[in-house]
Formats: sequence, C-alpha cells, structure tokens
Amino acid sequence: MKTEGLQDKADHLILRLALSPHPEGGHFREIYRSPIPVPYPGMGLRPGVTIIYYLLKKGERSAWHRIRSEEVWQFVLGDPLELLTVSPDFRTIRTHTLALEDGADPSFPVAPATWQAARSLGSFSLVMCTVCPGFDFKDLEFLDPSHPALFSLPDNEKRLVFPFLKN
Repeated sequence: MKTEGLQDKADHLILRLALSPHPEGGHFREIYRSPIPVPYPGMGLRPGVTIIYYLLKKGERSAWHRIRSEEVWQFVLGDPLELLTVSPDFRTIRTHTLALEDGADPSFPVAPATWQAARSLGSFSLVMCTVCPGFDFKDLEFLDPSHPALFSLPDNEKRLVFPFLKN
C-alpha cells in the first residue's frame, strides 16, 4: 500500500479500531474471546480462541516474546510485516514477510513456545492475531536480554535478534 499520509492513516486506524498500547509494543484490541472454555494441560481452562487487531507503526517493534498457545498472524492492511521466529532451542531463526504482495504470505502460524518478534516494513502494518487455545497475559513471556543463548549466536544473527529485545 503506497499512498501519501500513511502515518496519518495508521493514527486514524488506532482511533477508529480503538486500539491501545500493547506491552510488547504496537497497538491492539481484543475483538473476540470464545465463551467456550477448553482445558489446556498445565494451564487450566482457556477460552477456545481469542482474536486481536494488532498494528505496528514505522519504528515500533513487537519485542521478542512467546506464548504457550498457537498463534496465527493474518495480514490485513498497510505495508508488509516482517515476522521473525526463533525455535525454543535458539537453533533456527527465520524471517517471514506477511503481505498480499507477490513473494509474501498473507498469514503465518507460530507454534507454541516459539520466540517471535515483528516490525512493519513501511509506514504501518495492520494484522489480526488468532490464538488457540485463547490468549492469557499470564502466558506472555518476554525474552530476557541476558539469556545465555543470545550470546552464543553468530554475529549476523545477533544483528537480527538484538534490536527486537524489550527495553
């Protein structure tokens, strides 16, 4: 999406969709929480599914985090979104581009306990995130900047990972 006033459009969407600041960065609003509880081993009951709008403006980051459930990112509007994932053992770092453009995917599933981070590759990116079993903030874990695995990464991977650590 290449038009003038994209930053204004992002600010308009934040107001229009009633988005609030998210602890990991960016802006969000939960738009659906299933009324049907499901048991999830070690976590008790969770809603069957939750869905949020999530918007990242230029310069904002979704800091490295992981949750205990599956999460599917779905591109909605704006510029492409770069989604980074790191396996729980820190052996595999991948970059995924979400967009409707050629060469990109409009959605991407993230497995439980996978570290993830994101940023807009332009003025803004609006996505929806579907979590199953449903999201609970007590399951949100940020990557500790002193995690020993970070310091054993090759330099080229450190350059990819370190800018997304939560301050």
